[in-house]
Amino acid sequence: MRKRTIVLFIIAVSLLPLFTWRVKGDTQQHKENTNLVGVRYVLKRGDTVIDILRKSHLAVSIIDSVVKMFEDNVDPKSIKPGEEIYIFTDKDFTFRKLEYRKSLAEVYTIEFDEKFKSQKKEVKKSVSVTLIEGEVTSNLYYTFKIKGEKDELASQFAKVFEWQFDAYTDVQNNDRYTILIEKIFIDDKFFGYGKILYASFENKENMFEAFYYGNDSISGYYDDVGNSLSGTIMKAPLAFYTRISSKFTTKRFHPILKKNMAHEAIDYSAPRGTLVYAAGDGYIIQKGYNAMGGRTIKIRHENGYVTEYCHLYKYAPNAKVGKFVKQGETIGFVGRTGYATGNHLHYAVNLNGKYVNPLKMKFENASSIPDSSKTEYFVYVDIVRSFILAAKSIMNFPALSSKKEFIFKYANSAGKPTGI
Repeated sequence: MRKRTIVLFIIAVSLLPLFTWRVKGDTQQHKENTNLVGVRYVLKRGDTVIDILRKSHLAVSIIDSVVKMFEDNVDPKSIKPGEEIYIFTDKDFTFRKLEYRKSLAEVYTIEFDEKFKSQKKEVKKSVSVTLIEGEVTSNLYYTFKIKGEKDELASQFAKVFEWQFDAYTDVQNNDRYTILIEKIFIDDKFFGYGKILYASFENKENMFEAFYYGNDSISGYYDDVGNSLSGTIMKAPLAFYTRISSKFTTKRFHPILKKNMAHEAIDYSAPRGTLVYAAGDGYIIQKGYNAMGGRTIKIRHENGYVTEYCHLYKYAPNAKVGKFVKQGETIGFVGRTGYATGNHLHYAVNLNGKYVNPLKMKFENASSIPDSSKTEYFVYVDIVRSFILAAKSIMNFPALSSKKEFIFKYANSAGKPTGI
């Protein structure tokens, strides 16, 4: 067994330069025309594209053409303070390009070279793999925050193990964790997290491991022997949440109605527009607006389950009554429609006509790795573990690493390699 581990370790180390080359190749940018002069404007409340163009002292005919083309591509009402517009001219101040940066990933350009043309700019993304390891301090969100990570990482980690333990009540000081995760960068700036490729959590009583694995027929998180970590109904069916703002209870003071009443659901606070997923396979049986729940969707699942999603900002285009949806399919977006004091998802689970607490339910596990794929899966598990060992070892010998090109942030070199 040790001989096989050493061999896999050597293979994993040998793969690092190949992966580095691929990441580097994906991040090469096209060279901009260096003869242009650019001015950066940060939009303030009330600013319009016309205002910005007038500040650049462009001809009225140019301004009219640029504004018309801009509004053909971007809804002017969607412009927000803090977004950026760049105006480029040549050295004699003839307009050449407008670049509207709504976000790192959403950039629109209007260019002039004998005639006007507009496009949504293709943004180059690079992906690096980061290894994070350490001990819990206070709670997951605070633990990751002091390491310089975002709240989304804590939410993703909690979702991986949502059927194994409650990340809000079961996590204690000194519990250990390891995460191997993709990080997405645009122009060398952090844009967001990709998939958690591997995660482990260890407390005084238990040790949990999760491997992300997918092929043409299956995908998801599994333990080291191929058992699915997912249940048939998700406990938190949204891409990200900052906290549980209201728990399942038979008596709660309603902040709008100003009276005590049952709250037979879980409220997940999240930014407006956060993706909301179908909690399990099933058929959409209701979609509409009501005074209390605002924009609402209901889905009927097997074995007597019905799930409800309230206060949605808007519905996904595919969310139609009668449509069959798969677990994890986007059905809407977090909002605060109806009786709501802030953006959140009101998520309720009904079993045979009675509301139940989704955080306390023991849902049946989803399908495990089929026998036909287990040999391949076990090899994959060994490679992932060896890859983690190789990453830790390389960080202990920085002269062997490629530093900027292949980014491994190793958070705690004192811990033993988990699960190896």
